[in-house]
Amino acid sequence: MGLSCASIHFKTADARAVKRALSETVDDPEVLDAAGGWVSAYAPGLLERFETELKHPAAFVSHRLGLRSVSFSVYDSDIARYWLHSNGELRDNFNSWPGYFEDAAPQPTGGDPAELLSLCEPGTDPDTIRRVLQPDSVFADDIVAGLAELVGINDERALQDHRDLHAPPTSRGRDRGLSNVLADLPDAATLGQGDQDTDPVAAALVQAATVGDVATLQR
Repeated sequence: MGLSCASIHFKTADARAVKRALSETVDDPEVLDAAGGWVSAYAPGLLERFETELKHPAAFVSHRLGLRSVSFSVYDSDIARYWLHSNGELRDNFNSWPGYFEDAAPQPTGGDPAELLSLCEPGTDPDTIRRVLQPDSVFADDIVAGLAELVGINDERALQDHRDLHAPPTSRGRDRGLSNVLADLPDAATLGQGDQDTDPVAAALVQAATVGDVATLQR
């Protein structure tokens, strides 16, 4: 199984105000103190709410507090999505594989570099954003991690889910050491033998093991 997670990030330093507002629209929210100018928020069932509800929780808080926000979700490391809100208005959204559940080929929809640029770190250009939205990686996680870096959000926060906040640190996807990852992959040493040339996932694992890419191995 791949990574599945959902999170909302508000451009503010007032975590208490975000928690008060978010509590009006979701149950048991967890809000982290600001880091890099962003307050990160999580809640049980947030991924399902992103997919099924017309009224996005970020829209409510963004409108109530007059904030900009970016929401991320990943489904089974196959689908990456984001939503940008400003003062409650949906300004942009992206889906890396909208036809996933109908077995359609990946054809991303949405993703406006001009909208993302307003949140990005200084010096970011539209072509950089386009490359992040259309990566060579087989993992949707990398799209979210790349976007998080561009806007100044820690990728661990962007790829964290509500349930991860209470998990032991060694079980969190991006916090584990290489020895723990390889313990989960007892046959990693032999991945180079076989049909990785025709299996992109196997090939990605071989490459990650070769260079010590812990994040990819864990995903």
